[in-house]
Amino acid sequence: MRSGSARRLWGSLVATMALAAGCVVAAQPASALPVAEHGWYLALGDSVAFGYRPPAVTPRSEYADPANFTGYPDAVAAAYRLKLRNLSCPGETSASFLRMTAPSNGCENAPNGGLAYRKLFPLHTDYPLSQMRRAKKFLTYHPDTQLVTIDLGANDLFRCQATTPDRCTGADFVATMQKITRNLSEILARLRSVDATVPIVVLTYYTLDYANPTDTQVTQVLNAFIDAAAQQFGAITADGYAAFKQAAASSGGSSCAAGLLIALPGGGCNEHPSPKGHLVLATAVAQALDAAR
Repeated sequence: MRSGSARRLWGSLVATMALAAGCVVAAQPASALPVAEHGWYLALGDSVAFGYRPPAVTPRSEYADPANFTGYPDAVAAAYRLKLRNLSCPGETSASFLRMTAPSNGCENAPNGGLAYRKLFPLHTDYPLSQMRRAKKFLTYHPDTQLVTIDLGANDLFRCQATTPDRCTGADFVATMQKITRNLSEILARLRSVDATVPIVVLTYYTLDYANPTDTQVTQVLNAFIDAAAQQFGAITADGYAAFKQAAASSGGSSCAAGLLIALPGGGCNEHPSPKGHLVLATAVAQALDAAR
């Protein structure tokens, strides 16, 4: 097993995201990843892993080429010299990850007649299967896979908020959290059935405003259910919540004011990470792996 220095890792992360964003950002350095270089890295999940940007800051023509979208998986892959295969889909829920016909939040289908990303634009990897089935096939045919990451669960909550009369409070919220745990447990069990030893990192979600107690409490509960599933199957939890919180501390807890989210032309921010935000998430992945070494 090979591992580089903390300085090399951090330099690679900064260089990768600077190329994507046209700028260099500052954050805390992470230690090196304890995996062999030049193997495969499988990235799974939703729009965060995809590197999605909203139409307000993205010309429609750019959606035709998924290479225009980069996120924390690209930074991680470049830093550790791994070959990236990104299967993520914007709007993926834990249920649609397992079954293409299940309700998603804009991947295969969307609530209230909304548009489905996968039917309109190409993903980083083209596959006519569920993300679960494609991931299993990939691991089967790539035994040199060195790392798997996954972020999943937020779209279950967003869809519940959009489709339930109480906007996913009370019993609907509890049922959704339980469903996320069941689905993520099934996902991890099926990944482990193919490869019992590859490091699997489950990334938790950040909050838009850490000064907002409602936002933080909902996100903390969601992350607790995600972490419970990860622990059950020996996956490593990367604390995206704490990473954003630390980076936003000097801005009053606002992820937007800290530059961690995509700034909108009319003011405010979209909920998706900016290049700086993706860099912070990539560092959280590296720190989690280093701590588990």
